[in-house]
Amino acid sequence: MLKCSEEEATKHARWLCQNDLYFLLAFYLRRPDCENDWVFDRCREVQAEPNECIDLWFRGGYKSTIITFALTIQDILRDPEVTFGIFSFSRPIAKQFLRQIKLEFEQNGPLNKLFPDILWGGKPPPHIKWSEDDGIVVRRKGNPKESTVEAWGLIDGMPTSKHFKRLVYDDVVTDSSVGTPEQIKKVTERWGLSRNLVSKNAHSRVIGTRYHYFDSYADIMKRGFRVRKYAATKDGTVDGEPWIHTREELAKKRLEMQEQFSPQMMQEPRLAKDAYYQPAWWRRWTSPPAYGRVYIGCDFATKKDETADFTVFVVVVVDPADRWFIVDMYRDRDTPDVWVDRLIDLASYWQPLMVGVPEDQIKKSVGPFLRKRMLERKTYFGIHELPDAGADKLMKGRSFQGRAAQGMIYLPSLEIPPEAPDYVVPSWAADAEIELGMFPMAQHDDVHDALGVLGRMLDEIVHGQVPQEEKKVDPDDYLGESANYSVEEDPMLA
Repeated sequence: MLKCSEEEATKHARWLCQNDLYFLLAFYLRRPDCENDWVFDRCREVQAEPNECIDLWFRGGYKSTIITFALTIQDILRDPEVTFGIFSFSRPIAKQFLRQIKLEFEQNGPLNKLFPDILWGGKPPPHIKWSEDDGIVVRRKGNPKESTVEAWGLIDGMPTSKHFKRLVYDDVVTDSSVGTPEQIKKVTERWGLSRNLVSKNAHSRVIGTRYHYFDSYADIMKRGFRVRKYAATKDGTVDGEPWIHTREELAKKRLEMQEQFSPQMMQEPRLAKDAYYQPAWWRRWTSPPAYGRVYIGCDFATKKDETADFTVFVVVVVDPADRWFIVDMYRDRDTPDVWVDRLIDLASYWQPLMVGVPEDQIKKSVGPFLRKRMLERKTYFGIHELPDAGADKLMKGRSFQGRAAQGMIYLPSLEIPPEAPDYVVPSWAADAEIELGMFPMAQHDDVHDALGVLGRMLDEIVHGQVPQEEKKVDPDDYLGESANYSVEEDPMLA
């Protein structure tokens, strides 16, 4: 057996910690639970391509341990001048990841002994930033305003005027962020805003677990990140061979987690098979039809506060084949004096044949004011008042749902296709589709209500009929042998 000096052994160990992620994690970061094939293979995969990936692995799959914890430490051991910003949904969540790294640097004697030029030997000097609020700073030559590792929340306390060389997004989606379309949109927007915090030649890593079909990860996956997705089983099926669990453990989780088993453990968030609206039903448009009948469906709300319902106006163009194209929409919380003018704006632009409104809403609230503003603005349109259909929102939407199930509803494309580079995704499109997808479990269902008004209104409107050739009557043809004879119209039998 070859032997080496203590100095050579230290040199070899340093090199392995800096270049072998699995060696660092399993042996120097004191994680014997990671000594298995699953962690070994994932460490190799992550180390081969560490950046610009979104890693969506099953719950308990060691993704944060490997990437947010071990890979961050390895990068610091390789280059102490690197700066990390760890971002989660909220700052307390992000601080948990920072705390783990901080404690490792404080308590891991062998690691401190191996890297005395980078780590502080367990206790940094008093003048060095070393807290969960300010971040932690290792031994480094530079003096950037960013700490070596900092923890921030997307929703609360996102920093300004900072630029990190590495951005690590871990658990930016939680069960608290997928309750409404507005919550999902806010997380996605804040994630986009955080992209201003990167420095030149920076790298990003996204780590998480799916919670909902429409969660922010669904949007982030479309933004150029390579997707690494792992279900809890090797073939991605519920009954497949588990990666790290026993079949009994996975069966127990399936029983305990119920509807969350699919997104959390299989990384396949899906709407229930009996969901009111199925995503596969929607057809897409990038250019609405040039000709068609235009209608507007309305659902009114009278309050403006953050918990109030939305006022929604949906504009639909119905083409000669009776296909519906949702081409415009107003969806906002505002007072009647504001949204009455928005409705008139839409009607002035689209020139609808009819505007459908719930009878109780128009009579009890804004009917007189709406007609007054129409006169003042000299913009007129027919109002079709629909009687109250009861409190059953499922029944109110059946007409629209039926058309959707038949593939007759066209929503705006949420992506810009190569064949239509000038297409602009409408600002309202994503929110409306998320709300429909979450119905009837969504906090708000105003888009559904407005579309239900449209469906019921068009069912009540009498459509034009193609003229038929008038039948001739021959009173002498009593046997009805002539092709143009009609017994019902024979005057002798009247």
